[in-house]
Amino acid sequence: MKKILLFVFLVCNFLIIYAQRLYIDGKVTDPEKKPVENATIYLLKAKDSTIINYTATNKEGKFSLQTDEIKEPSFLKIDTEKLSYSKTLESIQQSLSLGNIELEKKKIIALDEVKITVSPVKVKNDTIEFNASALKVPPDSQIDELLKQIPGVEIGNDGKITVNGKAVDQIMVNGKPFFDKDGKTALQNLPADIIKNIQFTTTKTKEEEFTKRAPKSQNTTINFNIDEKKNKGLMSKILAGYGSDKRYEGNVFLNYFKGDTKISVLASANNINSKSSSGDQIFDTMGRGSGQQGGGIQKIQ
Repeated sequence: MKKILLFVFLVCNFLIIYAQRLYIDGKVTDPEKKPVENATIYLLKAKDSTIINYTATNKEGKFSLQTDEIKEPSFLKIDTEKLSYSKTLESIQQSLSLGNIELEKKKIIALDEVKITVSPVKVKNDTIEFNASALKVPPDSQIDELLKQIPGVEIGNDGKITVNGKAVDQIMVNGKPFFDKDGKTALQNLPADIIKNIQFTTTKTKEEEFTKRAPKSQNTTINFNIDEKKNKGLMSKILAGYGSDKRYEGNVFLNYFKGDTKISVLASANNINSKSSSGDQIFDTMGRGSGQQGGGIQKIQ
């Protein structure tokens, strides 16, 4: 009896998992019937244009986009630089095979009151690029909130980030480190509304970048590109503590950036015989929030 119950349990779990694994597939061609490689395919919610999932075509123009069951209207879009295709789906309750899809010249697509004029996601060879304006985040959010809206991105309780299961080992801003190596300063301080787009690439060594060889790394690099009109700001963190016997400790962390110029000021003072700290140690201490004042980013007029 126990074996029968176990068998039924396993079958039910398999059916539940299988039911969630739905696919939309097809083959993409241009007006001349030639397969289109690296065309970007993405699925959006019709009501607010939130990205559900995305993929790209292979050398044969074929694609398979995974999705869960969707009971509300959605919007399938296929994009290249000059060609596009769109299809409205009232619901997705089973896998769909769209067969051959011939792209047309680009045009503005209107779905109810949602207008798609700029692709929310693009696949360019080994780079996936998301348009930040297509990611819905609350006002005054920091850029880590943008990442949480991207399918396949997970941020653990320890702050570690993975993209489609691959660990992120570099976070850049405008293609360069932003004050610190791991990008913590950028994630915790840069406001989401100054970001133009977010790019995901396989991490490369300097030699691989120079020779344009395929990277050997299994890790991912995230690059945030700031809107040129908003590429300036001032960030500050101040930590101060005072205790008995007139004991005190204070740390000041100031960062200014404008275009390619970045200036950091670190200061620390105490009379509790605490060893002087490096910039990273000061920032980590202040990031824990104990006695923290200030923070955030102030736009410079």
